[in-house]
Amino acid sequence: MHHFKNYFQVLSTPEFIQFFNLIRFFLMDNLDDIVEIKFKDFDLVSDIIYESKLIDDKLLDKQNAALFIKNKMMRNKAKIFVKKHEDTFIAFILLYYKVNPLSAIHYNWHISYLYVKPDCRRKYIASEILEKCIDFASTTKVNHISLNTDADNYPSHKLYESFGFRRMNFIANYYYYELQLTQELKINYKNKLYDKNIT
Repeated sequence: MHHFKNYFQVLSTPEFIQFFNLIRFFLMDNLDDIVEIKFKDFDLVSDIIYESKLIDDKLLDKQNAALFIKNKMMRNKAKIFVKKHEDTFIAFILLYYKVNPLSAIHYNWHISYLYVKPDCRRKYIASEILEKCIDFASTTKVNHISLNTDADNYPSHKLYESFGFRRMNFIANYYYYELQLTQELKINYKNKLYDKNIT
């Protein structure tokens, strides 16, 4: 009986639960898929999020910042999509639900951060994960996706503009971009989803 008690104590440790979730996560999908991370699985991607400098240690405590993001995810106010290769997370994109200040019933998705590991760049991974983000947004009731990017980040400008994002404003060394989710774009997404389901 004592051995069983020790066994269950091991199974209930945070380390074992995280390990089990990691195994479950990688078995759930193909090894090179782009998938959505649920709030309960946030800890699985915490390493790449901290590596990306999304959370600035000088401004925010890591633990509190992580709790803030998880809380947003739990309430469907934030979405994280990750790209994995074999057994490693190599990229992610973070979306926030953004309410229109002029209308409480209108909102959009704002791309807060897009990160690709340095040794995985220039392999069209940013394009893949951005396309996944647009596909997701096209299934919701938003009219546009927004983002900010550094004024001197020319590769990012080229990437976003290639997807149809338009530069709208210049705010404190950042360019503000928007992509209008037209009815035509949403129909194209539905057709693409249908093609995937029948092939």
